[in-house]
Amino acid sequence: MFSAAAPSSDNGKPIVIYTAVAPPANDSEATLRDGVHTWRETQCLAVAQDDDLRTWKKLPEPVIATPPAGLAVTGFRDPYVWREAKNWMLTLGSGVREKGGMVLLYTSPDLRQLDLLASSRRRLRWQHQDRQSG
Repeated sequence: MFSAAAPSSDNGKPIVIYTAVAPPANDSEATLRDGVHTWRETQCLAVAQDDDLRTWKKLPEPVIATPPAGLAVTGFRDPYVWREAKNWMLTLGSGVREKGGMVLLYTSPDLRQLDLLASSRRRLRWQHQDRQSG
């Protein structure tokens, strides 16, 4: 796990959305190459099973399994989640190979099925800071 966001779900149980990594099935699935490893990054969700937050249940499949089609991304990580009215909003840090940084914005009513709303490309690198800590 690289990074995560931990909002409370609709039923009050803590959840975490996190970036998981695994070897890609083929080179076109790779989203991160660090010179040593080649990884496929996905966004996953786990739900706390106890009040002490010691036991978590992961969903069997990623909530965002792949980057948007047609983009040669150079990262697909660092989820940040917040609520707007009845929908959840989620941003991911990303980038397009040889073009620069990009932010991806998703929306969802339940954090299980996320739809891409927009992307923004910039020539910069950044990492999010949590509103509470930064």
